[in-house]
Order: sequence, then structure tokens, then C-alpha cells
Amino acid sequence: MKNENLHKGHRARLRDRFLKSGLDGFEAHQVLELILFSAIPRRDTNEIAHRLLQRFGSLPAVLDADVRELTSVEGVGPSAAYLLTLFRAVARRYMLDSAAPNPDAVYLLCAQDACRYVQNLFIGCRTEVCYALLLNSRRRVIACRRVEGGSIDSLRLNPQWVASFLFDNHAASVILAHNHPGGPAEPSPGDAAVTEKVAACLSVLGGTLLDHIIAGENGVVSYSENLRRFPPLHPDTFSPYYA
Repeated sequence: MKNENLHKGHRARLRDRFLKSGLDGFEAHQVLELILFSAIPRRDTNEIAHRLLQRFGSLPAVLDADVRELTSVEGVGPSAAYLLTLFRAVARRYMLDSAAPNPDAVYLLCAQDACRYVQNLFIGCRTEVCYALLLNSRRRVIACRRVEGGSIDSLRLNPQWVASFLFDNHAASVILAHNHPGGPAEPSPGDAAVTEKVAACLSVLGGTLLDHIIAGENGVVSYSENLRRFPPLHPDTFSPYYA
């Protein structure tokens, strides 16, 4: 009973501290404790939080882990693992929705806009994934689809698929985006080859590949901005615009 009251007091103190000043000053294990309170009501979550950090190395690494990995840690059951993975998904959704308060009226008027919007797609991604964003003639995003199959290299992205996606949705242009998890945001020879193939295919059919953005540990790289491969997206505009 004494230990239970001690844990209860500890939880109340942490919660009150968070409500008063947010997570400022919280250590990584304390952040994990706050999350675990909801899934583990009657156990000392401090020890479990420390085990998680010891196993994965950092708070982001814990939140990026999958359910199978999390439940391999002593004291972490399915409910706690579910809650931890949910936080990563919620963070990604929050960043996307914050970047686009009105998702039906997002305009990417320059490469910087596209990079800011695209980088949120890859929050928590531990494997290489590819997205295709469709824009109308005014550079408004009208569709965003994750390319099935994963990475550009493993999928060998079919330019005809990109063309069909563009024309089926009556779009004027497309932006490709993929990530290099655990690596730098630098285009590989394979990235360059895919970019050239898609650009050439769309050009013949009357569409436009505006950009190919690569996200890595050190940020994002835009072909149109850094490699001067495609027409600039309103180069005098440097901030996103939402109608």
C-alpha cells in the first residue's frame, strides 16, 4: 500500500508539472512515464521507462519502434506498446495538419513550400517509402498517394503509373518524394535515373514533374532548387500560402 501511494503521488506530481509548464525540463524517461501512466495503471512505470531507453537508446527511437519490439521489453504489454506507437502516428498527423490547416487548399508555390510539406510525411518512417503529390495548374495539392511497394529502388517506379495517376486525377503536375532512412538526403544514381525517366515520360504525354524531394537525417533536398533540373516553383515566393 505504501508503494502504491508513493507511485500515485509521483504520477500526480508529474501530471501537475506537465499541466503547468508542458514538457519543458522533462527528461526522456519522464516523458515515457507520462505516456505509460494511461496504459499501466498500477505499476512503477519509472523502471519500465528506463528499460525502454536502455533497449532503444533515445525517446525518438522508442516511439519509432514497432509493437513486436516494444513488447520484448519487460513490463511492456500490448496496450502500452499500442499507446507508444500511437504517439508517433499522432505526431505525424499533427505535423501534416499543422502544415495544412485546410487540406483542401494547400498551395506549394516554391521548392521550400514543397520541402516543408513533404518532410512531415516521413515522420517515424524506418523504411524507404515513396509518395506522389499531384498539383493543379495553380500549384494546389489535389492528391497525395503513397506508392505501393515501398522504396523507389525496390519498386523500380513505373513512369506510366505516375502518368496514369496524374491524368486520372486531372492534375497538371506531380512532385515525387521519398526518404533515405538512416542516411543523408543525397540523390543516389538510382534516384537520378528514376527522376529522368519519370520527367521524360510526363513531358511526352503533356504532364510535368515539378520536383523530386529526398528526405534524410540531415534534412531534405529538392532537385528543382539544388540541382536546377526542373522549372522553379515561383522562385520569388518563400513561404507557404493557404487559401
